[in-house]
Amino acid sequence: MADFKERNLTFYFPDEASVEKFDGWVFVKNFQNQHQGTKAVDLIALHPEHESCWLIEATDYRIFANQRAIDKVNKPSVLVDEFEKKIKDSLVLLDAAKVNAPQAQQLFAQDVLAKAQKRAVFHIEPHIKTPNLCPAPEHLADIKSALKQRLRDIDRNPIVMSMARPSKQVFWLVTSDEPIEGAQ
Repeated sequence: MADFKERNLTFYFPDEASVEKFDGWVFVKNFQNQHQGTKAVDLIALHPEHESCWLIEATDYRIFANQRAIDKVNKPSVLVDEFEKKIKDSLVLLDAAKVNAPQAQQLFAQDVLAKAQKRAVFHIEPHIKTPNLCPAPEHLADIKSALKQRLRDIDRNPIVMSMARPSKQVFWLVTSDEPIEGAQ
């Protein structure tokens, strides 16, 4: 099993999956330096049994220590805007990477873009102790509903999940070094 860390979250993928820490690619960082404001998702995954590519963004509010740090991103509408931009920008980055990135990344980008279906996955861990600082767990459905409208041309059924509310549609597991309050 391959694992990928995203702050306090660890994503575990089966060995047959092909996964890249997309926002860590040098090509992506160079592109972002040249095109200020360009965003990228955290991970992109492919699985040989799925006709989809999976664009995965993870946000962990449990790491924010104070109100000021969260003020910028606490509204569901801001989260939806940010996630939509990351998905759309990532597809543009993949299109550029398929001809301009190092060869292994070119091949990965080509494989991703060749998939018939693009899946958008937003993994969000709410700050349980102070839900007023960020979207409470019960707001995940509202975020998903807004994303369905905004991303309908890319993914008609985006996934919004957390460790306490996992999705049966995904083929990976997520754990954390931090305890999750409210998880069953």
